[in-house]
Amino acid sequence: MFIAIFYGIQIIWERDAGVLSKLLVTPTPRSALITGKAFAAGVKSLVQAVVVLLIAALLGVALTWNPLKLLAVAAIVVLGSAFFSCLSMTIAGIVLGRDRLMGSGQAITMPLFFGSNALYPVSVMPGWLQSVSKANPLSYEVDALRGSRHTPPSGGRLRGAVHRRRARRHRRLGPAGPAGPLIFTRGSDVRHA
Repeated sequence: MFIAIFYGIQIIWERDAGVLSKLLVTPTPRSALITGKAFAAGVKSLVQAVVVLLIAALLGVALTWNPLKLLAVAAIVVLGSAFFSCLSMTIAGIVLGRDRLMGSGQAITMPLFFGSNALYPVSVMPGWLQSVSKANPLSYEVDALRGSRHTPPSGGRLRGAVHRRRARRHRRLGPAGPAGPLIFTRGSDVRHA
C-alpha cells in the first residue's frame, strides 16, 4: 500500500514533462494506460512481498508453503496494489501538483493503516474504530493475506522458542507467579486460568 498510494506522482511527472500528452494521442486505449500502471505497481509490491516472505522464512515464522496459497498471496498483493495505485492516480488527476499529492497520500495512508486490523485485532478496538475498520479496504486485504499464509498454531521454531521461554519462567516463578495461575496447552500460547 505504501508504494502504491504514491504511484500517482508518476502521472504528474509525465504530465509536467509532456509525456502524458504524447501517450494520450496514441491509438492505445486510455484504460490500457491506467491498467498497465496499476499492474506495474502490483509487480513492485509483489517483489516486496517475496522479500518479506524470505525474511520470515529465515526467521522461522510458521508459514504454509502450499503453491495454491502462494498464488493466492500473489493475486491479493497485486490486486491490492492495483487498487491503491488507481486511487492514487485518481487523486493525481484532481490535485494537479506533486506536493498536494504527497500531502493527500499521507492523509489517506495513515488513517487507512492505523484504522485497519494490520496492527491489532478488531475485537480490541473501540466501537467507532470497529466501524471504520469494517469499511476500510486494507482490513480486507490483511484478512485475506493472513488467511492464506498462516499455518495452524502448532508449528514454527519461533513459536516453540517463545513457548519454551514461557515454560522456563513458569518453572522459575511457580504456578502462582506474577500473572496468576497459567495454563499451557498444545498449539497455543499461555492462557490465564
